[in-house]
Amino acid sequence: MLKKSAVFALAGIAASAAISVVSAPRAAADANGCTWSKGGVLAHNCINVRGSGTYVESVASQFYFGQPASIATDNVCDRQHEIAYTPQGGQRMVQSVNLTGCLAAAVVYTGGDYAVVNYGRNFEANSTVCTRAKNSATTDWTEWACETIEG
Repeated sequence: MLKKSAVFALAGIAASAAISVVSAPRAAADANGCTWSKGGVLAHNCINVRGSGTYVESVASQFYFGQPASIATDNVCDRQHEIAYTPQGGQRMVQSVNLTGCLAAAVVYTGGDYAVVNYGRNFEANSTVCTRAKNSATTDWTEWACETIEG
Protein backbone atom coordinates (compact mmCIF):
# COMPACT_ATOMS: atom_id res chain seq x y z
CA MET A 1 0.00 0.00 0.00
CA LEU A 2 1.29 3.47 -0.81
CA LYS A 3 1.38 5.99 1.99
CA LYS A 4 1.04 9.77 1.74
CA SER A 5 4.24 11.61 2.61
CA ALA A 6 4.35 14.72 0.45
CA VAL A 7 4.30 17.99 2.33
CA PHE A 8 1.23 19.39 0.57
CA ALA A 9 -1.54 17.96 -1.58
CA LEU A 10 -3.15 19.99 -4.31
CA ALA A 11 -6.88 20.17 -3.68
CA GLY A 12 -7.80 22.34 -6.66
CA ILE A 13 -6.73 25.17 -8.87
CA ALA A 14 -9.20 27.74 -10.10
CA ALA A 15 -9.03 29.83 -13.23
CA SER A 16 -8.19 32.81 -11.06
CA ALA A 17 -5.00 30.97 -10.03
CA ALA A 18 -6.22 30.53 -6.48
CA ILE A 19 -5.00 27.31 -4.92
CA SER A 20 -6.23 25.33 -1.95
CA VAL A 21 -3.74 23.25 0.01
CA VAL A 22 -4.94 20.51 2.33
CA SER A 23 -3.52 17.42 3.94
CA ALA A 24 -4.34 14.38 1.86
CA PRO A 25 -5.80 11.22 3.35
CA ARG A 26 -3.88 7.96 3.27
CA ALA A 27 -4.12 6.33 -0.15
CA ALA A 28 -5.34 2.75 -0.57
CA ALA A 29 -3.40 2.04 -3.76
CA ASP A 30 -2.41 4.93 -6.01
CA ALA A 31 -0.87 7.94 -4.28
CA ASN A 32 -0.17 11.51 -5.25
CA GLY A 33 0.85 14.77 -3.70
CA CYS A 34 2.41 18.14 -4.41
CA THR A 35 4.92 20.45 -2.78
CA TRP A 36 5.48 24.19 -3.26
CA SER A 37 8.36 24.85 -5.57
CA LYS A 38 10.63 27.31 -7.31
CA GLY A 39 9.24 28.83 -10.48
CA GLY A 40 7.15 31.74 -9.29
CA VAL A 41 4.03 32.38 -7.26
CA LEU A 42 1.95 29.19 -6.86
CA ALA A 43 4.55 26.98 -8.58
CA HIS A 44 4.42 23.41 -7.36
CA ASN A 45 5.91 20.02 -8.16
CA CYS A 46 3.73 16.91 -7.99
CA ILE A 47 4.15 13.15 -7.95
CA ASN A 48 1.64 10.47 -8.90
CA VAL A 49 2.48 6.84 -8.14
CA ARG A 50 0.23 4.19 -9.68
CA GLY A 51 0.29 0.71 -8.23
CA SER A 52 -0.65 -1.37 -5.23
CA GLY A 53 1.46 -2.50 -2.29
CA THR A 54 5.10 -2.52 -3.32
CA TYR A 55 4.19 -3.02 -7.00
CA VAL A 56 4.63 0.24 -8.92
CA GLU A 57 3.06 0.42 -12.34
CA SER A 58 4.19 3.98 -13.13
CA VAL A 59 5.46 7.23 -11.64
CA ALA A 60 4.54 10.66 -13.01
CA SER A 61 6.42 13.88 -12.30
CA GLN A 62 4.43 17.05 -12.94
CA PHE A 63 5.61 20.63 -12.56
CA TYR A 64 3.27 23.62 -12.61
CA PHE A 65 4.94 26.90 -13.54
CA GLY A 66 3.71 29.78 -11.43
CA GLN A 67 4.40 33.08 -13.14
CA PRO A 68 1.27 34.16 -15.02
CA ALA A 69 2.82 37.51 -15.97
CA SER A 70 5.16 35.76 -18.41
CA ILE A 71 2.49 33.61 -20.09
CA ALA A 72 2.17 35.80 -23.18
CA THR A 73 5.83 35.84 -24.16
CA ASP A 74 7.90 33.04 -22.63
CA ASN A 75 8.34 29.44 -23.70
CA VAL A 76 9.47 26.78 -21.24
CA CYS A 77 12.36 24.76 -22.69
CA ASP A 78 15.15 22.46 -21.44
CA ARG A 79 12.53 20.40 -19.56
CA GLN A 80 14.08 17.87 -17.20
CA HIS A 81 12.59 15.55 -14.58
CA GLU A 82 14.23 13.15 -12.12
CA ILE A 83 12.67 10.18 -10.35
CA ALA A 84 14.47 8.76 -7.31
CA TYR A 85 13.42 5.28 -6.19
CA THR A 86 14.66 2.02 -4.69
CA PRO A 87 13.87 -1.17 -6.58
CA GLN A 88 13.06 -4.20 -4.45
CA GLY A 89 16.33 -5.64 -3.15
CA GLY A 90 18.33 -2.93 -4.91
CA GLN A 91 20.12 0.33 -4.26
CA ARG A 92 18.66 3.82 -4.54
CA MET A 93 18.57 5.03 -8.14
CA VAL A 94 17.87 8.37 -9.84
CA GLN A 95 16.42 8.23 -13.33
CA SER A 96 16.68 11.30 -15.55
CA VAL A 97 13.97 12.13 -18.08
CA ASN A 98 14.92 14.87 -20.53
CA LEU A 99 11.99 16.07 -22.63
CA THR A 100 12.49 17.55 -26.07
CA GLY A 101 10.86 20.68 -27.37
CA CYS A 102 9.45 23.75 -25.69
CA LEU A 103 6.00 24.43 -24.26
CA ALA A 104 4.20 27.75 -24.08
CA ALA A 105 4.33 29.03 -20.50
CA ALA A 106 0.51 29.14 -20.51
CA VAL A 107 0.46 25.35 -21.04
CA VAL A 108 2.84 24.72 -18.14
CA TYR A 109 0.93 27.17 -15.95
CA THR A 110 -2.47 25.57 -16.52
CA GLY A 111 -1.73 21.91 -17.31
CA GLY A 112 1.80 21.35 -16.13
CA ASP A 113 4.87 19.85 -17.73
CA TYR A 114 5.00 16.17 -16.95
CA ALA A 115 6.93 12.98 -17.53
CA VAL A 116 5.62 9.46 -16.93
CA VAL A 117 7.86 6.42 -16.50
CA ASN A 118 6.39 2.92 -16.56
CA TYR A 119 8.13 0.57 -14.12
CA GLY A 120 5.91 -2.51 -13.77
CA ARG A 121 7.92 -3.94 -10.86
CA ASN A 122 8.19 -3.98 -7.09
CA PHE A 123 9.93 -1.23 -5.18
CA GLU A 124 11.53 -1.67 -1.77
CA ALA A 125 8.96 -1.68 1.06
CA ASN A 126 9.02 1.47 3.23
CA SER A 127 11.24 3.32 0.75
CA THR A 128 10.37 6.66 -0.81
CA VAL A 129 9.88 7.47 -4.45
CA CYS A 130 10.43 11.14 -5.28
CA THR A 131 10.28 13.45 -8.28
CA ARG A 132 11.68 16.86 -9.09
CA ALA A 133 11.93 19.02 -12.20
CA LYS A 134 13.73 21.98 -13.72
CA ASN A 135 13.48 23.89 -16.95
CA SER A 136 14.51 27.13 -18.61
CA ALA A 137 12.04 29.06 -16.42
CA THR A 138 13.38 27.74 -13.10
CA THR A 139 17.04 26.96 -13.97
CA ASP A 140 17.29 25.21 -10.56
CA TRP A 141 15.75 21.93 -9.48
CA THR A 142 12.40 22.09 -7.73
CA GLU A 143 11.99 20.64 -4.28
CA TRP A 144 11.37 16.88 -4.18
CA ALA A 145 7.77 15.64 -4.00
CA CYS A 146 7.74 12.19 -2.37
CA GLU A 147 5.53 9.21 -1.55
CA THR A 148 6.35 6.22 0.67
CA ILE A 149 5.98 2.67 -0.60
CA GLU A 150 4.30 0.63 2.13
CA GLY A 151 5.06 -3.03 2.40
